[in-house]
Amino acid sequence: TCTSSDTPPANDFPISRACVPTVASTNQQRIFWTLSMLVFGVGLVLSMVVINELLRNPLFLPSRPGGSMWSFAAIAVPDFVLSAVYFVFPFINLIRGVEMSPDPCEAFAVLTTMAVYATFLGPPIVAIASLRCVMNVIHGQFNATTPKVVVAVVLGSPWVLGLIIGLVARADGKSGSYRGLICYNTKWDSFSTGGLTVAMFGACTVTTAVSYITIAVLVHTSMTRVSITPSSGLEVRSSFSRAAGVVVQSFRRAGAGTTSPQGGQYHTDVLKRGSLLVQVFFLSWAFFVVVAGLNMALRPVSLTAEMLAALVISLQPILDAIVLLQTPSVRKAMVCRIFGELLAAPIPANTATAPKVHVDRSSGMQSDGSPIKSSSPKPDFVVRHLSSLPSLAACNSSDETI
Repeated sequence: TCTSSDTPPANDFPISRACVPTVASTNQQRIFWTLSMLVFGVGLVLSMVVINELLRNPLFLPSRPGGSMWSFAAIAVPDFVLSAVYFVFPFINLIRGVEMSPDPCEAFAVLTTMAVYATFLGPPIVAIASLRCVMNVIHGQFNATTPKVVVAVVLGSPWVLGLIIGLVARADGKSGSYRGLICYNTKWDSFSTGGLTVAMFGACTVTTAVSYITIAVLVHTSMTRVSITPSSGLEVRSSFSRAAGVVVQSFRRAGAGTTSPQGGQYHTDVLKRGSLLVQVFFLSWAFFVVVAGLNMALRPVSLTAEMLAALVISLQPILDAIVLLQTPSVRKAMVCRIFGELLAAPIPANTATAPKVHVDRSSGMQSDGSPIKSSSPKPDFVVRHLSSLPSLAACNSSDETI
């Protein structure tokens, strides 16, 4: 018999002896959809900030010599899509008062599958790109770039893979509403749903961890072997890990080997940056993957566990955005650009206190004999005040921190 209230007997229970997961009640749906919409809404806003930075910051260009920060898009774009999908989905359901009909839900399920697999493959892409960048630096290829075709293939492949898996699941009748909460896989008892999800999560986690461990080992080894010249003037910008920055800054500082305080600190930074990326990805999805594995191997778990697992996932876009925007080189470029725009923007004249002056557009002169001015220049004290802020001090420095 089915002893749990979350797993009532199936319609053919006398024959199949199967227990099926219960569907969420109306109150449970509204609570879950409200929380999901709020959290994913915050993630959507932060993801838009990250996307804006990807488009405007030259550090993310694949043509930048020695850089791998273009790989940030492998994390930022899936976060944006996942946040957008699961902000719109609960928003529509809350307005209608009921879950959407099966056909639109199946379309949302395919989009979710694409976003999930792109999210899984994001950290390994960033880790491998960082590893490649570090290996190029160690081997003296400081100006190596990544062709745009390669970037397009690398960033697009996870979406193609997710689309194929989503369409296969839909053809098998396993895409749609899951327990009245989300539109994704309706069952987890097959390899195409539960098995593939667990396997992909494990493979991506291991690949990411191994890549960053390899980076740490390479940097630690290179510090004992590289001949350092303080006048080399090399600049390399890496993603997430500071491995490329470790080698470059060790070139800049004479004698910065493993026996120096700087060398040990750089090695620690590499481990911290790599472990942070692994932790964000693993902690955001571990609970969900465990629930999926239990559904596949044993029997459906409680509805409360399903809801909590899905809500934990909604935190990933927020955490990823914080990690991306707090990368020192990204933060520096963003702050310098914002303050630069503030300094360049004109301040409109105060029309409330300024005397009324007749303007003759045809002659280009005002009634007082002065030429027409579109706006007043920024007062000198404003420029001096903004320029003296500590945040702008780094903008005048040529030393790049990765």
